[in-house]
Amino acid sequence: MSRDYIGTVVNKFEILDFKRVRQPKGYYYQYYLARCPHCQKIKWMLRGTIDDPNVASCGCKRIERFQKSADIKGKTFGKLTALYPTGEGGNFGNELWLCECECGNTIKERPNHLNWGWVTNCGCIKVGASGHKYISRKNEKWQARPVIGGKRVYLGVFDEIEDAITAIGEAEKNK
Repeated sequence: MSRDYIGTVVNKFEILDFKRVRQPKGYYYQYYLARCPHCQKIKWMLRGTIDDPNVASCGCKRIERFQKSADIKGKTFGKLTALYPTGEGGNFGNELWLCECECGNTIKERPNHLNWGWVTNCGCIKVGASGHKYISRKNEKWQARPVIGGKRVYLGVFDEIEDAITAIGEAEKNK
């Protein structure tokens, strides 16, 4: 592809302009100013991206997919229940959500931190001396792996988070 493709449609992208950009090591990248077939925005895109038959948009479909996957309203994560998005935060479904803890406190948290089990309460439950970093969610269960005596210790997988917290507390007492 080159300047000959200006005004044509390639892989559903309408080609509007062309430029070559010389890289520091001497080779060139070819860019096309293209109209996205999905959102109709105009954007400079690499030639290889436009040539790729697996590419269907300028990236807007990916952003939509992440935003849709972040709908967690009413879901419970440990002791937290997701209430609504706050409008704060970043792109790609990482918008902060207001969550209510069983103890009555509220916090703002990212959906991926909740989904992955990194955050399960507002801070009302402390795990060891360092917060929650010793407990993770594994297949709808809770895995306890504290650091005791400078070494990571596997204590097992528990049905309830409280059981994992108790196991860590007992292991720290018996050092």
